[in-house]
Amino acid sequence: MIELTFEEKQIFSIFQKTLSKFNITKTEVRVAGGFVRDKLLGKESSDIDIVLSDMTGQQFVTLFGWNANIVKSNPDQSKHLETAIVKMLGKSIDIVNLRSENYTDSRIPQMQFGSPLQDAVRRDLTVNAIFLNITDPGNIFIEDLVGGVEDLKNKIAKTPLDPVQTFLDDPLRILRAVRFCARFDLTPDPAMIKAANLPEVQDAFKKKISKERIWNELAGSGDKLGFLNSPNPLRAIELICEFGFRDILFFPYDTEGLLTSFDMEQNNIHHDLTVWDHTVAALKYLLTEIEFTGGSEEFLIRNLALLFHDLGKLDSRYKQVKEDGTNSFHNHEVASTYWCEQILTKQLLAPKHITERVCKLIANHCRCLMLDSDSSDKSLRRLMKDLGDDWRNLLDISLSDAYGKNLNKNNHKIKALFKEAKSRMDGLLTYQNNSTAPIRPMNGFDLIAAGFSPGILMGKIFDVIDEELLENPELSKEQALDIAKKVVANVNPI
Repeated sequence: MIELTFEEKQIFSIFQKTLSKFNITKTEVRVAGGFVRDKLLGKESSDIDIVLSDMTGQQFVTLFGWNANIVKSNPDQSKHLETAIVKMLGKSIDIVNLRSENYTDSRIPQMQFGSPLQDAVRRDLTVNAIFLNITDPGNIFIEDLVGGVEDLKNKIAKTPLDPVQTFLDDPLRILRAVRFCARFDLTPDPAMIKAANLPEVQDAFKKKISKERIWNELAGSGDKLGFLNSPNPLRAIELICEFGFRDILFFPYDTEGLLTSFDMEQNNIHHDLTVWDHTVAALKYLLTEIEFTGGSEEFLIRNLALLFHDLGKLDSRYKQVKEDGTNSFHNHEVASTYWCEQILTKQLLAPKHITERVCKLIANHCRCLMLDSDSSDKSLRRLMKDLGDDWRNLLDISLSDAYGKNLNKNNHKIKALFKEAKSRMDGLLTYQNNSTAPIRPMNGFDLIAAGFSPGILMGKIFDVIDEELLENPELSKEQALDIAKKVVANVNPI
């Protein structure tokens, strides 16, 4: 049974009264998709999609003189149908028509008017193909034409049609299935997993799905989260593996012959898991053991950084075989940063600012291995200065990296060291008026006023001053001027 709010009843009543006022009796009005699913789960939903039986959304709003924003079809953004968007009682309502689809060699279908059943079977999952018929205000009822209600009750994800055909028609549905399974804790039907692992389905994904669409499913867009910044990204990663898409999404397309598999045994005294199993264990620690209160973009950046932090260990150039036959991976963070940037920029088309933050975290993730109770304030200040606002994220990622193995499960000393370091750095940050870099006692105008000429040399002066501030954050203006004079003297000796 669906419980509607007062506002929802009012919105549906507007459609009903409008049809009645103009004596239109043939048009049927339904609510589709996520709204019905969420309501059946007892969740609130602002995602109201109206589907009409015999007219388009634009025809509807034009006929009745409603103010609406018409969004043209944009298949590259999964907008296969022109949509009329109206505002009602503070909610955005999408209005389209029931449709059927015919696929050829593209994931972009040919669209026609369709029946409720034709519209339902073209959807990605049965749980997203349930209708709420609101045509008659005295008889609002659920229409379940493909078994979605029962699947939702049993927490099962199924495709309305044969999953092979469903995925071949539009392979993006595989990533949508991952997102919905992770979000609603659904178990994918074994037939879906089998279909997603078929070579022809994976080939269709590579040919049909744009990089932009992959990124949108992974990271989300607008107010809709993707599967890596939704509430359960760990489950999404597990599902990506079950569906056979791990290497399609997270492994470089062009390895230049240098990379081995994620499943490589590390054969290292500090690791007892493969690179991939360690990555998943570290991600699990980050998500379940460390409190996080930031926003969705920062959450995504942390998850991406940990996901790719050990890619460099797969690079043969960064693997050293020791005399005892074990391996070490000195400077693998350099290779990890390179390969991560390749994936984010060339395969996923991630925004530049996200790529830069993720790569900086990866490039620095080994620095925290040197943390101990004797770490100097200078080294902690330098870490904050280099990482900026991401210094806490770096500590969390490095701590998770340390516990992403079976060896350290009961080693509480590591956690205590990181807790102490974070506490000390919080104190240093407070002392620096919440600036991640020590505050300079003077600026460029002060140097000019003291007789120094603007130019490249001024940059060198501030580099030396900034280095001194890491040791002595109480550096006075007079001391800074003395440093500036020494820098000039060294550059222009008498």
